[in-house]
Order: sequence, then structure tokens, then C-alpha cells
Amino acid sequence: MSRDRSVLVGKSGRYLIYIGVIWPVIGGITCLQDQIVAWCGDNALPYVAIGILIFSGVTAMSVYDRIPSRIATRIGFAGWFTGISLLYWYFWFGPGSLKMK
Repeated sequence: MSRDRSVLVGKSGRYLIYIGVIWPVIGGITCLQDQIVAWCGDNALPYVAIGILIFSGVTAMSVYDRIPSRIATRIGFAGWFTGISLLYWYFWFGPGSLKMK
């Protein structure tokens, strides 16, 4: 039996794991939307949020080819965990749970 771990997860699977890098950005936008509204206003919030997501997605895609796949999967798992944890924190404890002073 071969112990080659590169066979276990293919290239597309590693990419899907790595794309978890943008989840903390999604969680951060969700948790800090009141501060973003105070900074840019109600009408511009969707555009600012979409712009931040597009920028972080394009940055993540351009960096993916330059880092080793071993590190990319670890960063991706950490991103999935952190982003989903932020979203759970926000939706379980409410919008005021992460107030910054």
C-alpha cells in the first residue's frame, strides 16, 4: 500500500480547502457591519462589502500558486475554522457581542 499523501486529496480538493481563507473576511464583515456602516454609510455598505470580498478572493487566488500545497491546506483549514466560528459567535450571541470601544 502506498503512503503517498498527495493522492488522497486532488488539486481541486486542495483548492477548495484553501478557499477557506476568505471565510474570516466574510465573518469579519458580518460581525463588524455596524462599524463599517459608521465608516461608509448605509447606502454604500453592500458595495464596500462586495468590494472587500472580491479583493480578498482575487488576492487569495493569486497567492495560491506561490505557496506550497502543504501550507495552503493548513491555512485553508484555519480560515474555515476561524470564519465559521466568527459567524456562529455572531448569530448565537447577537449583533452587539463584538462591540469595539
